[in-house]
Amino acid sequence: MKVTISLEKILEAFSAYLNEDKEVN
Repeated sequence: MKVTISLEKILEAFSAYLNEDKEVN
């Protein structure tokens, strides 16, 4: 369970990072 939550959090943060990168570009 903890691992799944961690992966989900990482994916959410990664998606936010990609969105920010796209906005900058």
